[in-house]
Amino acid sequence: MPPLLSMLKKLFLTLILILIFILNSSYLFSENLYILNFIDYKSNKNLFSFLIKENDTFCITYIHSVALTKVYEFYKIKNGKILLYEFHFYDQCAGLPTEAQENETLILENGVFKLKNMKREFEKIIYGIYEKGSFTLVYKNKTFNLSNLFGNRFLKIEIRRL
Repeated sequence: MPPLLSMLKKLFLTLILILIFILNSSYLFSENLYILNFIDYKSNKNLFSFLIKENDTFCITYIHSVALTKVYEFYKIKNGKILLYEFHFYDQCAGLPTEAQENETLILENGVFKLKNMKREFEKIIYGIYEKGSFTLVYKNKTFNLSNLFGNRFLKIEIRRL
């Protein structure tokens, strides 16, 4: 193959790779893409992260320390914040809601209390994770046992724009 043709072929391949990179970069650096960080509260060390998009949802479940029943907290990424939009629990006792706030509804459905239409925004969430609490993160049909991953510690969950 003549040297000029070989050089043109390499240049063409390089341009294609650059174009693919640019197209992928525009996706990665879009305003709708975030990193959800799980940080050790005491050391401020990042323990776990994943990419999440605007309007993506995730759920954190745990065993309530007083009621000893499962609690489900449903979150959504909205306008660069973590939005708690629904809360499910099985018992009303210390630390669990007994009434809805403005524009929220609290219903009992098949033995489950459901606090719906919540719009509580957070830039960060602090959890006291403990092994016996069975803290679990569910995101896109994947389950992460936070209690097993992190043991007993305070965990800060923050969102950052990519």
